[in-house]
Amino acid sequence: MVRVIESGVKKEGGIKVGSSVLIELDGSRVLNLMIGTYNESNPAMGLVSCDTPIATAILGKKIGETAIYTAAEQKHRVQIIRID
Repeated sequence: MVRVIESGVKKEGGIKVGSSVLIELDGSRVLNLMIGTYNESNPAMGLVSCDTPIATAILGKKIGETAIYTAAEQKHRVQIIRID
């Protein structure tokens, strides 16, 4: 089965695979991430796979929205600052 994944930003501004996003993590750290496909990941360069906890939490979100995700048994809060 082939799965088609559209890249880029939706016209409404939601985050999709291929989006570059600026986020605020836990109210203190600001990170620039690019959402990759299932087999793309290089955290040192800010590239995260779309199936990671942080990516699944922010996919579809728009500027100003927040998401909560759990990693390593800790909850994290993410606010979307910018989407490119």
